[in-house]
Amino acid sequence: MFRITPSGRLKVLHKFDPVHSYPTSGLTLGTDGNFYGATVNSTKDFGSIFKTTWSGTLTTLHSFKGGTDGSYPYAPPIQGTDGNFYGATNFAYKITRSGFFTVLGALPGQSTAPLLQATDGNFYGTTFVGGREGNVFKMTPQGVVTTVYTFDETHGGNPYSPLIEGSDGNFFGTTETGGSYDMGVVFKLTPQGTITVLHNFGDPNYPNDGFDPITGLVQTIDGSLYGVAYQGGSNGTGVLFQITPAGAYYYPS
Repeated sequence: MFRITPSGRLKVLHKFDPVHSYPTSGLTLGTDGNFYGATVNSTKDFGSIFKTTWSGTLTTLHSFKGGTDGSYPYAPPIQGTDGNFYGATNFAYKITRSGFFTVLGALPGQSTAPLLQATDGNFYGTTFVGGREGNVFKMTPQGVVTTVYTFDETHGGNPYSPLIEGSDGNFFGTTETGGSYDMGVVFKLTPQGTITVLHNFGDPNYPNDGFDPITGLVQTIDGSLYGVAYQGGSNGTGVLFQITPAGAYYYPS
């Protein structure tokens, strides 16, 4: 774990060891000023949730046992409006700042993405497996889980990335596979579960387009969505792209 200044000066704050290892994601800054994160694996358990100070003092809050509490937390928990932290493995969970852990609903597959708490107060997330090609799910703050959409390959498949809630109230995301060319899509999804594919990666009308988008999107103040594709592009090493909520797509040709 490291800290870096805007000018590029880097300082290592914590070196993970085999007991709690392989943090595959970033950190969440809590309202208490501490950071919260996850390790996906270790020699003694099936991953952990931790808290760390700005100076790098790390406290393990929960170690997963691989049973009914879930396993392999690839993404950090997010802080809900109630001050607690929420995350997803093959189960959803809630954990307090002091480490009191509660298992919530079982998910329709394994998730690798952080949750999103939408303006309706519910949590939304993705699973890259389950159903046919993965799912989008909704969870109430009490832990009741329902499937919003099951990917069918035609409209994308295997979403590894999180959702964002757009300024229009719809959800936007990416899938690694599926679509017209089986190279992933950018999609829009209504809260009621109606999906629209905004872009099919691998489209021959976009020479040197990217493919395999395994990360999510961000929306800027101009309303456009930005993201990255893991592979493809003129150098074969991926692209940075822009797309509007209506589906107008731009990339470095």
